[in-house]
Amino acid sequence: LCRCTGYVKPVEAVLRAAARLRGETVPPLSSPPMRGKALPFIPPIGGERGGEAIPAPPELFAPPAEPPPPPELAVGRSLQPATTVTVMPKVIVAPQSEPLRVVGKPEPKVDALKLVQGKPAFAADVEMRGLLIGKILHSPHAHARIKRIDTSRARALPGVHAVLTYEDVPRVIHSTAGQSDPIPGPLDTVSFDNKVRYVGDRVAAVAAETEEVAEEALRLIEVEYEVLPAVLDPREATRPGAPVIHDEPDYVPFDHCEPERNIAARIRIDLGDVDEGMKRADRVFEGEYVVQRVQATPIEPYACLTYWDEDDRLVIRSSTQVPFHIRRMLAKVAGLPVKRIRVIKPRIGGGFGNKQEVYLEDICAHLTIATGR
Repeated sequence: LCRCTGYVKPVEAVLRAAARLRGETVPPLSSPPMRGKALPFIPPIGGERGGEAIPAPPELFAPPAEPPPPPELAVGRSLQPATTVTVMPKVIVAPQSEPLRVVGKPEPKVDALKLVQGKPAFAADVEMRGLLIGKILHSPHAHARIKRIDTSRARALPGVHAVLTYEDVPRVIHSTAGQSDPIPGPLDTVSFDNKVRYVGDRVAAVAAETEEVAEEALRLIEVEYEVLPAVLDPREATRPGAPVIHDEPDYVPFDHCEPERNIAARIRIDLGDVDEGMKRADRVFEGEYVVQRVQATPIEPYACLTYWDEDDRLVIRSSTQVPFHIRRMLAKVAGLPVKRIRVIKPRIGGGFGNKQEVYLEDICAHLTIATGR
């Protein structure tokens, strides 16, 4: 349907217009869409109507009036009717089209066959010769500073090819989410830091020949923490004197954010005159609503595979939803031009928005750069 024709089907509207051009009598519409119905109430600017509906004017749905008779032309002292010429449009009847072969017909799913055959369709399904296994050591504390970290025993373990901490990786401030450029949010993340800000934050990463060796290397890393007060309530976090989570000097703020009050962003949207709307409302309901923490859980977990290809490009095979964002952000983090980074996004087993951030890709990239594998 098209609003330009008053919700008359476009084909019917064209046929009616063609008939009128041919001089034929066009009957009025049999059932106008809104005949007899009231238009929604729209209060005039600067006044009120008390809330009653404004009825639709009858002429809104009336059929077009017949054209007036041609005016008479004065020639000398006599009056003669004007001469009119009706131009008949050329009507071309389209040939009967062939039956549709795709529209309305069932189509096999593009990747159905490889999925039911169990072929390597997902990020972690690929195995490569010389592949190393990466593991991450996570923080057990919600807020702490790393006073000392000793990786010597882990590095000496046979089968370990790299151990990385904040002492080994360049500090490049960035955002894990890059839905646009410039990024609409604070730059508050580095690959590794000497401060952890939540349970599970990154402390170190290892690359080893087997998963068992990698896990043993994590156990051999010695970390001494200075546990700091944690903030567990959003209101408490914004009050004066609350522990500041992001106190790093290279923090890049976003519009209206206040890192000293733990506010990452402040967004306000006003539609119309809110105060006036409250005054005119018959009822005003106010309440405070709290929901539990929500986390999307796709069947496929996060997975990432990185390596150098034959053209000396860093290849990132990841279960991401945003391959171009990953490439743009990792170019800065890894210190490589964008043209030397290739991101492969295979089929993902669900994402639901969860996989729109950098979670593993920068760590895997650092391990590949450190090991050459």
